[in-house]
Amino acid sequence: MAEELVSLYAVRLVKQGHAFSGTDSSFQEFEATFPFEETPDQMRAIDDVIQDMEGERPMDRLVCGDVGYGKTEVALRAANGKFTRRFAFIEAELAKLGRAPKDSDLEEMDALWDAAKVAERAR
Repeated sequence: MAEELVSLYAVRLVKQGHAFSGTDSSFQEFEATFPFEETPDQMRAIDDVIQDMEGERPMDRLVCGDVGYGKTEVALRAANGKFTRRFAFIEAELAKLGRAPKDSDLEEMDALWDAAKVAERAR
């Protein structure tokens, strides 16, 4: 297993990833809407994830923590505007990606995901 991981990471080190653009004024406006003050650990995680996403190598980062400690906020800040531009060809409503979707929403999300995989392969 260790040999496989070393091989995998060797390949990833030379592979080109997608470098997202940096933060802008709309990001700062979005950031200002969060009602809580970030802890130093949250700020470090936010900065690290954004730095990874702006880099040209594939991103390998796991944000973990106890329930209620800001993992979703870190992810939302990092993803703000970036995925909507890169995956604009996927016609999905973000509201339907909530924590407790209905069965009909799950079926629709499955169909959208299948269509997205086909579209990505065709690119």
